[in-house]
Amino acid sequence: MGKSFIVGIAGGSASGKSTFAAALQKALVEGQPPLTVELVNMDRYFLPPEAGAPTFISPSSGQVRVDRNRPDSADNARLVADVRARSQAEDAPDAILIEGLMALYVPEIRELLDLRLFVDLDADVRALRRMLRGRGRGPNDPLTMERLIGGINYYRESARVGHQLYVQPSMAYADLVIRGDADFARTADFVADIVRARLKHR
Repeated sequence: MGKSFIVGIAGGSASGKSTFAAALQKALVEGQPPLTVELVNMDRYFLPPEAGAPTFISPSSGQVRVDRNRPDSADNARLVADVRARSQAEDAPDAILIEGLMALYVPEIRELLDLRLFVDLDADVRALRRMLRGRGRGPNDPLTMERLIGGINYYRESARVGHQLYVQPSMAYADLVIRGDADFARTADFVADIVRARLKHR
């Protein structure tokens, strides 16, 4: 057993899992007693195309696109090794939060977790959030119609498929399911209390 308490936060694209992870980190750091916390975003471990990232041919455009909505789209072995090492280090944080689509789906990651959370939100709300997010390349980069259509097509052809095949089924592994439209400040305080109680009795 490592020194750190490890929390996994999964959920669909635009469900609010990144926002909840930030709220939980804040609640743990600023609450009593204050804890040291590190946040690991699984997106950091996405494989580049040249390293074997999975791809698909877009039915709408005919282009080859990288598929970021499959379990093999990330270097999961490196993530697990990094988290294990950090959790067992001399200066290990009290808690490590792992946030990402497949945090509960990949068995090797799931087995690391002391607490498993799933942020759930209706598909139509998630799709709307993705469209509004825009994902411009910079603060002054406007959301063009071309980019909007491309984002919608990517959601239909990749994100929605991956959610149905992998992300949504992984909710069965969750200890707690959190609404993606809930008051995260309140929910994060509740989960932070659970983490502190579990740490106290380890």
